[in-house]
This record gives sequence, structure tokens and C-alpha cells, in this order.
Amino acid sequence: MTSYPLSICIPSNKPYQSSKASISSAINFCDLTGSELVVSDNSCDLNKSNFWESIKLDYFNYKSNAPIDGVANWYNAQENSQGLYTCMLSDDDLILNIDNPLVDYRDLYNNGIFGIKPVTKLWNEKIGTYKTNDFSITDETAIQRMHTYYTKANGNNTTLFSFFNSNIHNDLRKLSLEHPTRGGYTDWALVGALVSSGKILLDTSKLLLYKNTNWFGSQEHISKQVKNLYKKSGLSDRGSLFEDLLRAIDSFIFVARKTSPVDRKEIIDAGKYIFKSNVISFCKKYNQEPYKFTEEEGKVIQKLQNTEQFEISLDLSLKIIELLKSDLVPKYLNFYKKSLETEWGTIE
Repeated sequence: MTSYPLSICIPSNKPYQSSKASISSAINFCDLTGSELVVSDNSCDLNKSNFWESIKLDYFNYKSNAPIDGVANWYNAQENSQGLYTCMLSDDDLILNIDNPLVDYRDLYNNGIFGIKPVTKLWNEKIGTYKTNDFSITDETAIQRMHTYYTKANGNNTTLFSFFNSNIHNDLRKLSLEHPTRGGYTDWALVGALVSSGKILLDTSKLLLYKNTNWFGSQEHISKQVKNLYKKSGLSDRGSLFEDLLRAIDSFIFVARKTSPVDRKEIIDAGKYIFKSNVISFCKKYNQEPYKFTEEEGKVIQKLQNTEQFEISLDLSLKIIELLKSDLVPKYLNFYKKSLETEWGTIE
């Protein structure tokens, strides 16, 4: 039997002083709740590793010299955890145990509850706390859960930092290693796949403080941050123009993975639903500013707008990605095959 009901995984890259408060909050949380903490540290900060390696606690697993790649570091933390549910915590955020839970986590796990979400408050140094994420997702079908999530989230994707069924969470983190860019922009697609997998209950006895330093400010500032996110992922500064199209493809591949615990027809329908929703959003933005796209891109996008057949839409989407960055195509073919265990466009 797994030793811990909950595990916190911190893929840490920040230096000692910048990450100390986050790791310390997680240690305190685990001490109070009988949970486990895994820190996968790729910061190469000797002062940091010397300090944390000197802390000897049964529930604290500190791993230095972790993979430099961010996605691989996240997976390294996840892979080394032992809890029934695992939560990924950024190394500048804080997690607090407010009270004893009203439920037994092992009972929730045995009854098929997929996720446990702490109350999450957004914080910025200029105004303090300013937004709260405090909803459950208990719909019966994958499509309903995804619709509820995107409606209630309203641009706030901090449900990513919930406790999820470890086996399924680990499976998705492993699949992320196959993503063509391993870009930070894939978080929405990843959460869509997590939400599609099962019900997520709010736990008001736990509080997560999300320090929002990158996505706070004027629209101009946020737009610049988005462009940088895609540039860091190996795409040009035009990459952000294709945000919804990339999310459409990524979401389908993550959601419709062969290892999903959801009924096969139901999860394929959910994957198609989120794919179509994002394609519609992409085409709408194209129609508003077509001059930002090349003539060849525009021709394919117009074809995409005029087809209802999923397989054709998927092929046209890949063609547009090829025009953006041609070397992504074989990587997407591989990503699709790793996830659905079949060739591109084939759905079993």
C-alpha cells in the first residue's frame, strides 16, 4: 500500500533564497498532514543543495542534480513520489494546511474521485490577494467536466496545482516528455486532460497561494509575456498567433490518449469537443486580423473554417503548423502515436 495519501512535488529551479519559503511551507504542510514532499532541484545552487540535504525527515525526499529540462524535471519529481494523490507546486508558491479535512483521502481514492483541489488564491506584490479559485468539478461526463472547467476558470488555470490521482497524473507527465516543443504554453491542454479524467473536489481545509508575477499588469505586458512564452519554446514571436490552434491539437492528443481511464467513445468525443472549440477560437482571431498571417497560411485557414469533418480538420491544422515551423510535423506525428497508440488521424 502507498505510504502517503498526499504527495507534494516541487520541480525547483530557483536559487536557495527565492525558493526557501515555498519548500518550507510544503515541509510544514506535510508535517501537519502526514504527507510526502519530493523536491527535484535542477538549480545547481550549491548552498541550496547543502542546506536541504542536511534536513533529515522521513517524508522529505530531496533530489539534487535533477534534469535541466523543465518538463523532465517536473516528471522526475512526479515519478519519485509515493502518494495516492500528487500535487505539483511551483517553487515560489505556498501551500498551507488550514484545518483537518472533512473527508478521508483514501476513501475518496477508493471511491474513484480523481482530484482534490485546495482553495487557491492569486497574489501579486502590488495588490496582495485578488482572486480565488474555489470550485469543484463533479459533472458525470468528460465533456461536461471540461465545459464546466473552462467556464468557471475564466482564464485562471491554477487548477493545475491540485492533487490528482498519481497513476493518471504520472501517465500524463510522462506523455508530456513526448510533446514536440515541451513548451510552457501546454498547461491549458494538460489541465483539460486532467479534468477530462474524473471528478475533482474542492478541499476547503487546504490553501494554495499562487504568486502571480508573470501574468499580472497591463494587456500590453501580458501580451509580451505570451510572446516570450512561445519564443522560449523554440517558436518565433509569431508563435502566439497560433496559440489556439496549438492548444486544439495538444488538447486532443492529451485528452484522447489511449491510457485515459474514461470510456473510449466518451473520451474521443471529449477530445473532439475541445479540439473544435479551440479551432473555432483560432479562426475567429484570424478573421479579425488576417493581415498578420501569410497568404499561404490564410488559404489553409480558410479551408479549415469550411470543413466539419474532424479528420480533415486535424490534417489542415497540421499543415498550418508545418507552415509555421516545418520540423514540428514529424514530432507531432510521434506525439500522436505515443498518445493514441496509432498513426496520425486514425482513431480506434
